[in-house]
Amino acid sequence: MSGNGIVAVRGRAKKGVWGTMATAVHAEDALCAATWYKSWVLDREAAPEAKVSLSAVESTSRNFLIEDDWGGIARVDPTDGWLELTDETEGPEYEQHGATYQRIETILKPGDTVYVFRH
Repeated sequence: MSGNGIVAVRGRAKKGVWGTMATAVHAEDALCAATWYKSWVLDREAAPEAKVSLSAVESTSRNFLIEDDWGGIARVDPTDGWLELTDETEGPEYEQHGATYQRIETILKPGDTVYVFRH
C-alpha cells in the first residue's frame, strides 16, 4: 500500500506470485511464520522446578495478497511491519547441553483472516 494517511484493511490472505513456504513445525505451506524456542533447565541447587526462558522470535515471510469483503486486492510486504499470528503449534521437545528445548511456531496460511494497518 502506498500513499499518505492511515490505512486499515481486513480481509483474507491470498498467495500471489511469491507463493508459499514450507514450515518446520506445522508441516504445511504458509505465507508468514514466526518461530521461537522455549527452553528450561532444572536448577538443582535452588529448587527442583524448571526455569523457562524464551528465545528471540525469528520471523520469515514473503509478500502476500489481501482480499477484502468487496473484492479489492492489495499486496502486503510484511517485512516492514509487525506480525501477530495466532495459529500456534509446539514441536517436539529435545535435549541439548543439559537443557530441554521446544520449537514453537505460528503461521499465516492462505485463506486466514488478516488485519493490515499502515500509517
